[in-house]
Formats: sequence, C-alpha cells, structure tokens
Amino acid sequence: PLAQAMSQSRSQWLRAKTARSRPVRWADFEKPDDLFGSSSPNTYQKGAWILHMLRGEIGDTDFFQGLATYFQQNSGKGVASKDLITVMEKVAGKSLERFFYQWLDLPDCPRLEISWQGKALRVRQVQDIPFAFRLPVAWTDAGGERHKDYFAVTDTSHVFTLLENPRGPTIDPDVELLFERL
Repeated sequence: PLAQAMSQSRSQWLRAKTARSRPVRWADFEKPDDLFGSSSPNTYQKGAWILHMLRGEIGDTDFFQGLATYFQQNSGKGVASKDLITVMEKVAGKSLERFFYQWLDLPDCPRLEISWQGKALRVRQVQDIPFAFRLPVAWTDAGGERHKDYFAVTDTSHVFTLLENPRGPTIDPDVELLFERL
C-alpha cells in the first residue's frame, strides 16, 4: 500500500545525510550525473514526497487535474520546476510559493519535538528555518470514537488544544508528511 511505501521512503531519506544537507534545487554538482548519485535521495525519495504532500495540500481533484494539464502542455518539451509550479498554482487557484520554496529550496525537513499534556498538543520545530505544513493527528475520544484532524504548523512553536483528552494520539497516522520526530 501507499502508506507503507511512503513510510519506507521517508525512513530511507532520513538516513541519507548528504541529501538532507542539500536542497532539491541545488546547482553545485561537479558533473550532471551527480543528480543520480549522491543526491539521488533528493531526486527520488524527496521528489516523491513533495508530490505526495502537494496532493494533500491542494486535494485530489486539483492535483490530478494539474498533472494532466502539465502533461498536456509540456509533453515532449524540456521543462523546469517553475513550469509545474505555474500549472499547479493556476489549477489550485492559490499561491504555492511557500510550499515549493521550503520543500525544493531548503535542505532537510521539519524536525519536530512533539509532546502531549492533557488536551494540549505541543509542537516545536528545531531546524533553522521553520516550515509551514499541515500536521495530521488522529486520536480516540472518551466515547471510543476515532478522530483525525489537520493542524496548521506555520512557526517554530505551537500549542494545539483538543476538545477533550485524547486517547492513543498518533502523529501522521496515514504517512502524509515528510518530517523527523525527535
């Protein structure tokens, strides 16, 4: 299944120290083939993660419409990342500048310290530049009903409050976010 494949991809990418120290859009290769050598975890794993997260960011309908439009407009042509970004922004009807900047132009990923205290979920990013992302969280309430919600993380530190004390809270239960939990 997709969740298992993405979980393996995330684990593999997190172990790749060279890839984590470089952004995806990196121009300092000694030779063009290095894109597929020491940077291949960014080329493949992080590239797949960016598309996976973009799908969550804009929704299935816009994501697949954007891919179809991008393919139709660019089939047989040389392209750059800006071509995909332009199409996806137009289809989604919103700016994706911060999304693509942080995932393509910054090295690494969100590195998170996460803790629970009663109803409060505390999230702290410890990397140099904070990312903005939707943090998926699932939990069970006192009545045994399962819930899932997304919390907008936009800065270094956040505290999110649930309506009641969660039981069995799980961060990213469906493997939707490239991050490292510390």
